[in-house]
Amino acid sequence: GVILKAMTFSPEAIHRELDALLRAHFDDPVTVSVYSDWLEERGDPRGELMRMQSQPPIEGGPTDGAFIDRHWERWFGVPPAAPNMWNGLSWSSGFVREATFYRTAEHPLSRLWALPVMRFLKNLTLLARAGPLAFEGLWQLPCLQVLRGDALNPGDLAALAGQRLPALESLTLELPAGLRDDDVRALQRVELPALRTLCCNLRPVGASAVAGALVRALTRWPAVTTRLELDDE
Repeated sequence: GVILKAMTFSPEAIHRELDALLRAHFDDPVTVSVYSDWLEERGDPRGELMRMQSQPPIEGGPTDGAFIDRHWERWFGVPPAAPNMWNGLSWSSGFVREATFYRTAEHPLSRLWALPVMRFLKNLTLLARAGPLAFEGLWQLPCLQVLRGDALNPGDLAALAGQRLPALESLTLELPAGLRDDDVRALQRVELPALRTLCCNLRPVGASAVAGALVRALTRWPAVTTRLELDDE
């Protein structure tokens, strides 16, 4: 298999002021044009992709899918068909905006969050026991607004503790063992200034105590609407 921690990437152009401008005005065609011009002047193919995805497709012209495949290894460090963890990426204006990942033991995801093509990621779903490594380094995704974790293991949320996710508005957690006290303690240590919705499941045994602890933890986020789902026995 392909080992992500052995990946090497081509250096990419970064302009922090333009990054901040694009975060604030991602769908603004003028901002996209200025950023794409800057990238193309530096030989970065993301500039051409930004231009391609922000304009109507040309009949008979190159497709953005073929263009992404051609530069995939430069951007991700692995061949485009190598790992089965790439369940779904949705691109917009030259960057990944939505992603669904499946992680196997040999494919830790935490290495991905620092990649230039990922830094405007808005919606992230982690499937099938994503593992704690997937939650490490999420602070590197300043635009992340929606995070969903399915089939999480006990203790997976510990990696969230101490991180700041400034744009996260919605957090959904599905744990086969149900939310536990240590999960609540981990959530208490995450800075989520924009959080509005938290959804998680509880096991019947001990549900009242865990729910009480979660309610106390949520005093940090007074604007949050919480939905707790009680699992069947």
